[in-house]
Amino acid sequence: EHRAEVQIVGEYHGRQLKWVYPIRGIVNAPARRRAASISGKAKTSSRHTVELTLSSLGGVSRNERFDYDVVFPQDDDVLGKLVRSSLRVVPICLETNGDPGKLTFELAF
Repeated sequence: EHRAEVQIVGEYHGRQLKWVYPIRGIVNAPARRRAASISGKAKTSSRHTVELTLSSLGGVSRNERFDYDVVFPQDDDVLGKLVRSSLRVVPICLETNGDPGKLTFELAF
């Protein structure tokens, strides 16, 4: 569960107005037990196409666009610097064109 709030601030006849809307997000999709595993030979570059299936998207239209973030370990961590410098994530398809619930990325090491 995630929580946030949206605040709208305005003015009406010289009076300050403020609306606060709480937002609560609850995951509906079942948790995936299996993570994607990609491997390759040391000291060689590698490219892999990965399809992410977004389950439980009942209200998504055919041409809905999604956004994404890549979260790396902390920069001050040796592993974080290594991963950030060696992995590139390129979006191929971020829209649900004809196949609702699938996003495609290319991973380059």
